Amino acid sequence: MTREIKDLFATDWNNELQDGDVVTRKEGGDTLEVVLLAGLQRLARSAGIIRQECVIQTPAPTMVQAVFTSMFELPAEEGQTQGQYVTFVGTADCNAKNTQGKFASYPTAVAESRAEARCLRKALGISILSSEEVGFREGAGALEASPNAKAAGSMIAAIEKLCDSRGVEIVQVLEEVLDETRAASIFELSELSTAEAQQAMGWLNDQKPAAKKKAGSKRSARKAELEAKQGSK
Repeated sequence: MTREIKDLFATDWNNELQDGDVVTRKEGGDTLEVVLLAGLQRLARSAGIIRQECVIQTPAPTMVQAVFTSMFELPAEEGQTQGQYVTFVGTADCNAKNTQGKFASYPTAVAESRAEARCLRKALGISILSSEEVGFREGAGALEASPNAKAAGSMIAAIEKLCDSRGVEIVQVLEEVLDETRAASIFELSELSTAEAQQAMGWLNDQKPAAKKKAGSKRSARKAELEAKQGSK
């Protein structure tokens, strides 16, 4: 049986949500409508998802972090036998500050589910938060940990993969997500903070696939460019 694949970017996936995909969450005195992961997974199959990957790491003894990647195949354009591929990335963590009760006993599963939901919501352009992103705790507004810490290696690898799939140079990403002063001092993606890396992935996720540019020596070129600017001052 062949499944019907809809255009990922041309479809309004918010309108494709069905009864039961969206539920009301109550935490304390707050009430919030959220989308369930199962609904996002169903839409992703209709959108042509072909591959998923999750990298799990433990940057601290009390924290599990997940980086979830999903690849979709876009419809072939006229004259083509195969469409382009586009990749989206979502990150999330599970720690004592954002997970309580029985779910705290399964930190890896919680982190993976949150990252998958965030990744699919980005890919599908779903405007409401997922139940997994809101978390299993009192206080829906709590932030995930260590936004100013140095970005993990898996996040940097995810950014590089997104750059490759979007045909975007690393220098362009840095210039888009950092202010001028900060961008002038960054030579490597590994120097990004967790918050900056998440912002970079968010910007890249919003870019449609493009013809790939020749890679060259991107980092060397970046260093040479900034050194030339500093030498001219």
